[in-house]
Amino acid sequence: MLAYLDALITALCARDMAETKRLLDHPLVRILAPEARAEAELFLAGLAEGRAAPLRVMQSRHQTAQVLRDGSEAEELLEEYAAGLRSGASGLLGSQATTRLVQMEISLSA
Repeated sequence: MLAYLDALITALCARDMAETKRLLDHPLVRILAPEARAEAELFLAGLAEGRAAPLRVMQSRHQTAQVLRDGSEAEELLEEYAAGLRSGASGLLGSQATTRLVQMEISLSA
């Protein structure tokens, strides 16, 4: 996914219309946010200013990279937790599981 977005950004910055068209016809275009796709289509139509950068597409790439990174961190945490359970250790949530929760009563003034 990131390679696709990198290629699209490169094509848009270089004003390579043939490559931009090819990338916008690619099935991965569905991962683009509507604003990013509209921006890419403006570039393709030649309606972007000469010095304009594809900021929405770059933002979409950044967000995709964050989601992929966060997903891998979550997988690592789950693997550590599962390893702790297999080894008989308390795991990441072990201390929380043995904590007794107490309800606090708060009086409301009328």
